[in-house]
Amino acid sequence: MLFSASYANLETIVPGIDMNPADINPGGPEPTSATGFTDEPWSGGTTVSINGPQWFAGLSKRSVTPPTGLLQSISQITVTYDIRPSQTASLFAQLHETDLIIVDANGNRYNGSCQKNNEEGGMWQIVNAQGNWVDTGFKPGLFTPDVWTPVSVVYRVNWQALTLSVIGITDGTTPFLIPAALQNVPAVKNSGWQPNLLDIQIQDTLIKAGSYTRDMKNIGISLQ
Repeated sequence: MLFSASYANLETIVPGIDMNPADINPGGPEPTSATGFTDEPWSGGTTVSINGPQWFAGLSKRSVTPPTGLLQSISQITVTYDIRPSQTASLFAQLHETDLIIVDANGNRYNGSCQKNNEEGGMWQIVNAQGNWVDTGFKPGLFTPDVWTPVSVVYRVNWQALTLSVIGITDGTTPFLIPAALQNVPAVKNSGWQPNLLDIQIQDTLIKAGSYTRDMKNIGISLQ
């Protein structure tokens, strides 16, 4: 039985793109010829670009399938990445979201959505049991434009109770422990998703009409 594994440089995987408002930002504008969301890998990283009206959003995803039995043998998952927003991101980005979605062998889906909310001055937010965004209390400020910032998010999984918890976030060199009251988010049972899946989702939303980019590199998942 395997008890650890790691997946590195996930930015090199060709991403799947989604611009359907029903999937990403219900009530948001439909994409047109004047709007766009791209995720274009390059040697050493990838560049996510978004252009459109207020509340236009896009999402890209990269998936890995662990060996059979591995997920249920671990209890901690760490997502790491480096992010470098453009100068215009501080003007037009509502948020920088990088989610972990886990689907166990029985098709139960665990929502590890996590974002830095620029509207709230760089507040880190996670999803609660109702699927709503909640403030963690960790507000280190916006990412510095044109500068690489390392981020890590540590999750704890309870396969018996079918819960997922964000237990810690590190932004740059600043670590933060997530309050216990925000942990133990229940999985969606029999979700219909492909079993045995780890999914990294990158999402951006425009707070007003405009455009910006964010570079990503060193996207990784560690299972322990």
